[in-house]
Amino acid sequence: MRVGALARVADGVRKAAREELLLGADQIKIMASGGVASPTDPVGAWGYSEDEIRAIVEEARARATYVLAHAYTAEAISRAVRCGVRTIEHGNLVDLPTARLMAKKGAYAVPTLVTYEALASEGAQYGLPPESVAKIADVRDAGLRSLGIFREAGVKMGFGSDLLGPSQRLQSDEFRIRAEILGAREVIRQRDRDRRRGAGHGRQARPHRARGLGRSAGGRGQPAPRRFLPARPGRAHSAGDESRQGSGRQAEAIAAGKCRSGCT
Repeated sequence: MRVGALARVADGVRKAAREELLLGADQIKIMASGGVASPTDPVGAWGYSEDEIRAIVEEARARATYVLAHAYTAEAISRAVRCGVRTIEHGNLVDLPTARLMAKKGAYAVPTLVTYEALASEGAQYGLPPESVAKIADVRDAGLRSLGIFREAGVKMGFGSDLLGPSQRLQSDEFRIRAEILGAREVIRQRDRDRRRGAGHGRQARPHRARGLGRSAGGRGQPAPRRFLPARPGRAHSAGDESRQGSGRQAEAIAAGKCRSGCT
């Protein structure tokens, strides 16, 4: 895995981004703010300077692709979008002016609301440290409010879950949570039409590898954007078993205290 590959090169994000793309990454994902699962990484922290984000975006554009950003706060989101980031993962603490900026720039949001329910109810038993569990309350309710804000601003939303390890069995619950705010028809559209548009962003997207898998700077062998196919109630199948294995490794990293950044 290459989790945090860009963060390891403090003065060379351009070189690191170029290296990941040359190694076959389909997109680059950065940590534009702190996370929930990383105990020493405050949610409001910034991951990169604006110059660094612009450099990463420039390298991605040079390869006809784009940059995704893990970001929670309105400030982190607006910094990333102003610098050319095209997809915001999570976005729980967005405000209306920031959402309108996203819509103006054509940026997508990918809320991951089910993961907070899973972390709140199961995180401790899988080794999530208490300080990380405590962070969940800061973003959980805000995540529901963010759906209405994105909708009001006209931001298109893709579909994702961000679940770790055994909690991946709860993937389909993301439909239920979003439908409470947006309605079932809108959620299905996000899963299908808006997700495909978000993955391409108007460019000629490269086809993903066999079984829907690709690489991103978030981790070699990590799943590329993929479609989840609801099966029996309470279950979902992903495009390949590797997606579950990748999340399992991340859960193990949290339990071992190695998930300093690059996690939920």
